Amino acid sequence: MNRNWLYLLAVLLLPLLSLLVNVVHYDDWLHAHHYDHTAALIVLLRDNDQFQDFIGGWVFPAFVALVVGYWAIAEDKSCIPTQFILLPLAYIPFSILGFTLVHAEFQFSYLYTNPLIILAFGYGYALIWAAIVWLFDKLKLVA
Repeated sequence: MNRNWLYLLAVLLLPLLSLLVNVVHYDDWLHAHHYDHTAALIVLLRDNDQFQDFIGGWVFPAFVALVVGYWAIAEDKSCIPTQFILLPLAYIPFSILGFTLVHAEFQFSYLYTNPLIILAFGYGYALIWAAIVWLFDKLKLVA
């Protein structure tokens, strides 16, 4: 299996999580099957303002669609690992522009809150996936 598929999976998992939390109401299914702690976590995500702002709105799925579209038409697929690591940096100006369009006003706080939240959680997520890809590479599961 090609390692680029793992990067694509990593990029698509967050919009899928947003879909499960906000649209499908996965917590109801979890609660019905007696996974009450996990259902409570899903409810906490739905009620979390930062989750809704950064992943739950239209800005993040639009960013993911642009990234996946760019990767699909790119001729040189060897740059995908580097681009994956740089995605949190690329999402910062995209989110500032998106928040400005959503709220129809620019707030100075976007310039420091968006980078702080995106860099902390974005690089945490990206580095975990980079470690998974590295481990799969060492185990010869990906090429």
